[in-house]
Amino acid sequence: MIFFNRILCNKIHRLIIFLLVGLLLSQLTFAQGKKFTLEGRVIDKQSGEPLVLVNVYLSETTLGAATDKNGNFKISDVPQSLFSLVASAIGYEHQIVAVDLRKGINKFIEIKLTPKTYELGEISVKDRTDENWKKQLQFFEKLFFGNNEFAKNCKIIDPYQINFEETALLFTAEAALPLKILNNALGYEIECILKYFQYDKRKRSLAYTILPKFKEMVSADKDSMDTFLENRKKAYFGSTTHLLSSLAKGKFNYRDEGFVLRLDSGPVGKSDEIVKRDSANNLYYLNYSGCMTVQYWVAGLRSSSKICLKYGSTEFSSDGYLMFPGEFEISGAMTKEGVATQLPRFLEISNRND
Repeated sequence: MIFFNRILCNKIHRLIIFLLVGLLLSQLTFAQGKKFTLEGRVIDKQSGEPLVLVNVYLSETTLGAATDKNGNFKISDVPQSLFSLVASAIGYEHQIVAVDLRKGINKFIEIKLTPKTYELGEISVKDRTDENWKKQLQFFEKLFFGNNEFAKNCKIIDPYQINFEETALLFTAEAALPLKILNNALGYEIECILKYFQYDKRKRSLAYTILPKFKEMVSADKDSMDTFLENRKKAYFGSTTHLLSSLAKGKFNYRDEGFVLRLDSGPVGKSDEIVKRDSANNLYYLNYSGCMTVQYWVAGLRSSSKICLKYGSTEFSSDGYLMFPGEFEISGAMTKEGVATQLPRFLEISNRND
């Protein structure tokens, strides 16, 4: 009888542990999938009056809203991450606000927009017959869209507001209004604020900062939608975003995804060797000295890139986005990425063979 009771107690003990683990996992899954709400109000900085129809959006996503007659906006279903919240309206300087939802707290934000000092009609618009400007536009689009198969299917709707400056060493671009872009390869309409664009001719290096908002194209043609989905897979697999999201999942996931990583000191065995993580607060950091070689080998496709950290560490999000562009440099195959291959954050990509 004592032996039977011990067996029974052991079974009950294991059952309790199983139930507790199951409960913990279900709570973790719920926490990881939890969504938040951003609410706020946009006003004129000088008068304090509410502003209507201001475009408020989370950069690099499809998430956004327009303000109502009281200047209020509400953005629902926002994932747990760090964002740049952008407010843009004709006649006002755009405003960028850092929004941190990594610790899981809903936010209310007041944004004050400053009126621009010039009228819309005073914005410089280039002559459509200016041959030198046309050559500069072609060069800009080649850099901006990237050296990839999708670039030829991308178009800037009204490029004539873009102004270029060119010297023997530098090529720069600026635009007073957001650029409107059609990506007919991936199936997105993109409204994009160009904050900074500079190409160093001597170093052959490009640096730019953009604040894009994505809107998915909808087509009644099933073949077109299937092409969009297939092209999105091509753009994602082997990309910087693909690598970083696989590293965030931990341990050996990046190898299962087709990546081979090597530091100057030798091959990377598991993600913990190069990633510091604070999973409770959804924080991830690439952490190594110098450069890391990234090889991607899947289904006969091979590519090689390097990611060099300027300060030995840089933060990235669980969905695979490097948060601070000035803290790293990328060379090799990944430099072919550009606006033509950029996908909105939190896009769900199915397996390569699905």
